[in-house]
Order: sequence, then C-alpha cells, then structure tokens
Amino acid sequence: MVETRRGRTLAYAVVLLEVAVVIGFAIAYRPLDLNIYLWGGRAVREASRLYLVQAHANWFTYPPFAAALFVPLAALPAAVVVPAWELATVAAFTWACVLSLRLADSRMSKATVAAVVGAGLLLEPVYHTLFLGQVNVFLLALVLTDIWRVARGKRAGLGIGVAAAIKLTPAIFIVLLLLTRRTKDALIGVGSFAACTAIGYLVNPSASRQYWTRLFYDTSRVRVTYISNQSLDAVAFLAAMACYAWRTPRLYAGTHPDLAHRAAATHARTPVAI
Repeated sequence: MVETRRGRTLAYAVVLLEVAVVIGFAIAYRPLDLNIYLWGGRAVREASRLYLVQAHANWFTYPPFAAALFVPLAALPAAVVVPAWELATVAAFTWACVLSLRLADSRMSKATVAAVVGAGLLLEPVYHTLFLGQVNVFLLALVLTDIWRVARGKRAGLGIGVAAAIKLTPAIFIVLLLLTRRTKDALIGVGSFAACTAIGYLVNPSASRQYWTRLFYDTSRVRVTYISNQSLDAVAFLAAMACYAWRTPRLYAGTHPDLAHRAAATHARTPVAI
C-alpha cells in the first residue's frame, strides 16, 4: 500500500502531522521527566544534593553519569532544550525503526520507514515517552545499533554499555551477549559501562558513592502507584489494591459509608491501571 503514490503521500503526511504536534506540545508543555533530568544536570555539580533532595516531588533515580550528560543541556533555556529533545527523540525512534526493518530483512523504502514511524508514534510506550520527555528511545537506539552490528558479525557492546550506564536496565543485553557466546562484545559492554560510570564518579564522587553503595537497589524511590508503572512490583501492588478495594465496600458499607465510597471508587480505577 505504501508503495503506491497515494500510500506514500499518506505516510509522509501522517509523519509530518505528528512532528508538528510534537513541536506544538514541546512549545506549550514542560515534560516532567525531562525537567527532572535537567534538574539532575544542575544538582550533580553540588556535592550530594543529587540524591538528597527531590525534584518536582520525585527522586532522581538514575546513575550519576546520566546526570552528568545533562550538565550542558541544563545550561540552556528550556524553550530551546524541550523542542530539541522531543525532535531528537523522534529522530532516535526513526533510527530504531530503520534498524528493526533491517533486522527483519524487510524491503525498506523511505515510504515504508515513514509508515512504520507514523504508526509507531501512536503506540502508548512511544507517545508516553514523548509526553514525559523520557530517555528510553535513545537507549533503544543504542541497544538496537549494537544488535544490528551483532547480526552483521561486527564488534558490538559499546552502545549497550553506555545505555546501561545511563539507566541500568539495558545491562540485561550484556547478559544476552554472554548467553549467545559473544564474550568479547560482552566485555566491550562491561568496559564502556565502567568507563561511563568512572566519568560519573569524576563529576561527583560523593553522589557516586552514595548511589552505588546504597541507592541503586532501593526500589522505594520509584512510585509503584503511578498508573503507567508496568513493572512486576507495580502490577502486584495494584492487584493487591484491587482486592482491598473490592472487599472494603462490603466490610464497611454499614458502619463507615465514606470509607466504603472511596474504596469503591478505587476499585473502579484500579483495573485500568493494571
């Protein structure tokens, strides 16, 4: 369909419209997570403040290296940073789509890429990342670049290591490299992770010691009650809340009608979160 003239026109038009929406959103709104990243870029230069003070009622939960990356951006006006960040996110997502098509050995034209990007930007994980100004799509692009290099028989691991130093979860791909007997690539990943972590230590030794000795495993600093938190902890917590909310109206309907009413409202919302 996208190879027809009408299909190509539609694919390009959808992407252009979505980019225009992203730009308008970036001008009118200040994404929460991006604000926290920028705050981290300012706080990482101030002793241990990075992990001792909340930003916008949330803790900074990333390694010090991630905060160090935002030092240059934190010095720029938000009116410049936010649109640039959102457009860079779209560009990184486009690159991730190109790599995915290559890995799938799919016929790839500009119109095909446009169609995939246009459809992908409508998916909840992608538009939610744009809404919050998160770093996830950049990590996706780094990891997929290494996976693409592995598929071509080339050395890999650098991007995975950098991604893991920004946000710990991509480190699972180092394990994948080991399981697939790409030992040298896994060592490159470990090396790049260690180098980036060392940079974070040089920027703020105190915050680095605090993070790596006490905080990186502290899950209490991440809100499990947030409706878009899809971790196993959050699902288990919300399921427990659903059970509690289901029982409470029946237990207290006669003696505590206000409590029963609030629990019933929670019961109505909780399955949506799950």
